[in-house]
Amino acid sequence: MNGNSEKAAEASSVCLPLYIFARTPLHVGAGASVGAIDLPIQRERHTGFPILPGSTLKGVFADCWNEILPESGISRSPDGKWLFGSEDSNSSAAGALQFSEAKLLAFPIRSAKGCFAWITSPLILKRYARDLGEPEKFGSLPDPGDEGALFDSKVLGFGEKVVLEEYTFTLAGEPPPAIGKALAALLPGDPIWREVEKRTVVLSDASVSFFARSACEVAQHVKIDDEKGTAATRALFNQENVPGETMFYALVRASRERRADAGAGRRTARDASNAFRAILEKEKGIFQFGADAGTGLGFCTVRLGEEAAS
Repeated sequence: MNGNSEKAAEASSVCLPLYIFARTPLHVGAGASVGAIDLPIQRERHTGFPILPGSTLKGVFADCWNEILPESGISRSPDGKWLFGSEDSNSSAAGALQFSEAKLLAFPIRSAKGCFAWITSPLILKRYARDLGEPEKFGSLPDPGDEGALFDSKVLGFGEKVVLEEYTFTLAGEPPPAIGKALAALLPGDPIWREVEKRTVVLSDASVSFFARSACEVAQHVKIDDEKGTAATRALFNQENVPGETMFYALVRASRERRADAGAGRRTARDASNAFRAILEKEKGIFQFGADAGTGLGFCTVRLGEEAAS
């Protein structure tokens, strides 16, 4: 057993990063809106960045556990309640897994050259490094300014310009190599995500906030009358979706078993993290989050990283 494994086995809790890569457009709704979008997505209030609530993540994984068969080698529910919690009046207890909300890490956007790029910002990268417990992970991140960008001019640039959506940004340098390498390592082997190392554009925080609010997909829908099979009267609505190829990250805290009746056989934080990894492997890392699964929305690749530094 290596040092990290021994630490995970002995600690009362461990924290691990969880990466969520949208393979299709994704809608985790914020309810009805009084604005132009009838069904908006959930966002951070202060930045406008899209998020996936921790309750959404937990619900999907807990539901998946309930469907795992005994022959998979993983105990079936109700034993899975030790991981996700139980509201049973006779044995209620919090689960051994707690999920943070999933924050934005890289957002795909149209590029006049190279088809598309992933944008991120100093704020996003600094928060990610802080959440990993590695605040110096990317070193000193330069601010490109609201009219500038850090990008690979050979891949995305027209000389010293890059055109994203309808906006032109001036080359302020290339992204630090540590950014592209760190992002590319999050989904090893994925043929799309591997391009992130040369397609990353670092914009100002304000620019990414603007694009995150204005460059999501807006799909038109109409309710169908069940009896006639035709469009219902005055039933047109639009729905906002996070575009496919968006990368989020969350933190998963695994702790010791919390059930009072566990006694001396209380399972460890390492047992909890290993059980969660088994769920991801059983489903081959593919999960559906949010609404409209029947129309192909919300399918994501999920990968659990290694223990975050304390």
